[in-house]
Amino acid sequence: MCKNALVSITASNGFLSYAWMGPETGILQTLNPSVSGTYVVSTADGLGCISFDTIVVTVHEPPLDAILSRKIAQLKLKRIFISHY
Repeated sequence: MCKNALVSITASNGFLSYAWMGPETGILQTLNPSVSGTYVVSTADGLGCISFDTIVVTVHEPPLDAILSRKIAQLKLKRIFISHY
């Protein structure tokens, strides 16, 4: 996933509790990680059975062309703003 992108990782339905462990933590079924690392979710059902699953998330820097496009747009906005004075 690209840095600053909103990506969700979601555990299966049907459990009473969820616990995400890793670089970031949470207690809901879904986690929105923003840091690379290994995430482990622990779930418990109504019978007390516990399950675990693991996912590796890798966060990449945005592509150079996206960064350049954003910088060019910012420069255009500054030029428009300055020309109003």
